[in-house]
Amino acid sequence: MRFTNLALWASTAVRRGAGMHPPRSLAGIVRRTVLATLLGTPTIATALGPVIAPGIAFETESAVAANGPIPTANALATCGSNTDSYLAELLHVFPSDAKVTKHWPDIVPGKVFRLSGTVTDSSLGSGDLPFDHPFGSDLNFDVAPDAPYAALKQFAADGTEAGAPDTQHVELEEGLVPHRADRAAGPLTGQPWYEMSAANRGNLLDGFVPQPGDRVALMGHWIIDCGHTDYETEIHPVTFLAVARTEGDATVARVFFNPYHVTQVYSPDPAVPGRVEDRSRFADPAVKTFPSYLVDDVVRLLQQTKDHLGGGVLLEAEHESPPPWRVCAPLGTSGRRLRVEGHFALRRGVNLTFARDRRAGCITVTTTLGLDYVAQDPPLRVCTLPWDWLNEQAAGEAGVPGLDIRARIESFLPSSVWPLVDNTPDATCADGLVGWLPRSLRRRVTDPTRVFPLIGTLSVAWR
Repeated sequence: MRFTNLALWASTAVRRGAGMHPPRSLAGIVRRTVLATLLGTPTIATALGPVIAPGIAFETESAVAANGPIPTANALATCGSNTDSYLAELLHVFPSDAKVTKHWPDIVPGKVFRLSGTVTDSSLGSGDLPFDHPFGSDLNFDVAPDAPYAALKQFAADGTEAGAPDTQHVELEEGLVPHRADRAAGPLTGQPWYEMSAANRGNLLDGFVPQPGDRVALMGHWIIDCGHTDYETEIHPVTFLAVARTEGDATVARVFFNPYHVTQVYSPDPAVPGRVEDRSRFADPAVKTFPSYLVDDVVRLLQQTKDHLGGGVLLEAEHESPPPWRVCAPLGTSGRRLRVEGHFALRRGVNLTFARDRRAGCITVTTTLGLDYVAQDPPLRVCTLPWDWLNEQAAGEAGVPGLDIRARIESFLPSSVWPLVDNTPDATCADGLVGWLPRSLRRRVTDPTRVFPLIGTLSVAWR
């Protein structure tokens, strides 16, 4: 087979006894010289190590520089209020006058942040607001960040909580975690959102969900959850996640890049939300944040251009490359030969390069999403939001027991329109994204039909 990366080629060549015969070309001489530099002599007698670096982490200098100064979170500036929460505000404010217009807005608009650390707890959620979760409920986990990233975990300075959280909370919709190819696929219309979400919670690829004790290097949007008045910062959603743990005598890292970001603005046209590379959508006057969109959608009922409430949240493509990430053999181990084995599937325009550090027992991976990378449009469909269940979800998110959104909407309308409001709302949704890895003998594959820009595994161990 043809290896496009010297480091991965070299590990396989040494295992197979390659490179033991004189090269027959100038290219062979160059290759042999470079491999000797990277690997040293395969028969070297002196053991290297022990490993002192964690199983996985970002290259600190690059990640800290990309983050820049970590600002102090401010709920009024980010959420629009430091007293009202998302949706609960609508109990005493007409929707078009709402200040809290997004559920989890960026603290620094449009910017993603990076952190490395150790997972302290993890769980698959079962309930979230459906209209801003088209891929189902969130995977939730907490990370004790390494020191260079500790400033990311905050309570907003103008909130009621003092001090800082013990860990950084992280979320990602479960449908955006890599799934097996046998995952369930729902009907194009009519499936309740909670059934789709339950299906997306299953059939996940082994090892890609962080567990307590795992090391992670991740990147994502740094937000305040405006649905809770503690105004805690989160990484939500994750755009890049590499999770590593010790398996046998090796550190095994599993990594993927999430292609999509939920923008929290809505369109009545079901063809609009999934055109993820189309920036012109955001200039459409019909595209609005939820409170204003709700007002417009009620007007559409009054005008009889629709017979039920609903719409789709716009998704956009993620394009920012992560900093270099470093996978090391298990702590304290040493040996004479560093064994590296990787399997990666990439979309066109995504490139990986590898640098081996034998003395440290590590390999550094640089991931680049190039200008020619184009995200695949997701296959969105329509899920129903039964009113009794929707009110229960909204009440839980807003912290307002007994919240009845339907009754609140009807209180502004003549009774002649109530039957249309009573009709079951709907929202765009999607089945879990299928992850795919090359077969055992194929180390790296570029496949333009795959939805994940990057998905793969990397194993590092001393021999």
